[in-house]
Amino acid sequence: MFSHRFSTALCLFCCGIAIPLLAPVAKATPVYLSRSPVDLSLLKAGIKTFWQTPACVTQSTLTINGSSTGVSFTGKANLQALSQLPNQFRVEVEFAPQDTGQSQRVVLVSDGETFTAFRPDLNQYMQSPAKDFQGSDNNFWVGFSTLLFLSMPPETPALFQAGTASSETLFQTILQELQALDLSESKAKLAGQETVKFSLNNKTDNLVASIYLLPPQGRLKAIDFETESQGIKIQIQEIIQQRDCQASIPNSQFKFLSPPGSQQVKKVEISPF
Repeated sequence: MFSHRFSTALCLFCCGIAIPLLAPVAKATPVYLSRSPVDLSLLKAGIKTFWQTPACVTQSTLTINGSSTGVSFTGKANLQALSQLPNQFRVEVEFAPQDTGQSQRVVLVSDGETFTAFRPDLNQYMQSPAKDFQGSDNNFWVGFSTLLFLSMPPETPALFQAGTASSETLFQTILQELQALDLSESKAKLAGQETVKFSLNNKTDNLVASIYLLPPQGRLKAIDFETESQGIKIQIQEIIQQRDCQASIPNSQFKFLSPPGSQQVKKVEISPF
């Protein structure tokens, strides 16, 4: 359920970005229209800031809140993520002890072809095709910011940073596509900082995806995702503490080397919930 709904939300934010890079966009009557003016200049700055280079290092916190009639639950994890275009990541996920009863950590690694999940406490790991993890219910554990960053082709940063007439045309196409969605803007205070919140409402799938940008550069502060299904309300939010852009990360970081004595198994539980 989460995989399908989050993928839909991610596509909403990326549709105006990914499609123009790959092929001309045919003009069509928009499904949704923005109900109020939005700060397109801040969105443009946010795109350029987010995709500065082909690689980044991110520290963030992922929080899950759920509720239904008479029942509620919450969970939290700290993420240390390395990501590099195309489709490479290494993420260490540390779950909060109050949620698990003990310290629990999992390492998620992908070289773009093979995905590995490793539980140091059990000294066990599993491997599968990277595309299987991308479509799984556990993909959000690498962080929404990592999934969003890796959703683009490897030439994206160079295109966004070029400052040419072609890149400006591309930005205008992106912003027009975003305006054709049910996009709204509001102010939000997050972790003590004033942000601008842009929300996309997908009524068909009953979900809202939001990004929080810090003016004036549009630095990403958070991404969250809200949905309701079968009487259960879910909110998953990633708050970014630090994100550093760089030209590259050694490919060795995205290769998993099994530790001495470790055992390969068919399945490793990523989430303790």
